[in-house]
Amino acid sequence: MPISSPRPPPLLMNLSLQSADRVSYCADMASKLTMDKRLDDFVMILESNGSDLSVLVGLLDARMVSAGICGLICEGRVGEVVRVFRLVEGLGIRAFDLCDESVKAVLGLELRRLVEEGELGDVEVEVEVADG
Repeated sequence: MPISSPRPPPLLMNLSLQSADRVSYCADMASKLTMDKRLDDFVMILESNGSDLSVLVGLLDARMVSAGICGLICEGRVGEVVRVFRLVEGLGIRAFDLCDESVKAVLGLELRRLVEEGELGDVEVEVEVADG
């Protein structure tokens, strides 16, 4: 009597599982890229996930994303953070929904520093993004 292998699941079942795995993988990768301060790569992953974007955003690790963004702000690369926040907002995602409260705290400190040093031009752009 030949031993038969179990039937493979229906094709559509595989597709949804693969899609869920892919979105989870992309969220993990996007979180790690942001933690490594590679924001352009992070945005590229968001842009490439079209219809799964809201699911992907829900799976992001806010601690990792926040760690990378806070690191950039502390390095004085606020302009880069603002640029990426605008790109993210353009995708229909509230930028601060990707982060935890640490980003707001660090950004607030940086804004205060810029005001104290008289760099008001930079402050206007950052306040606009923070209000968004």
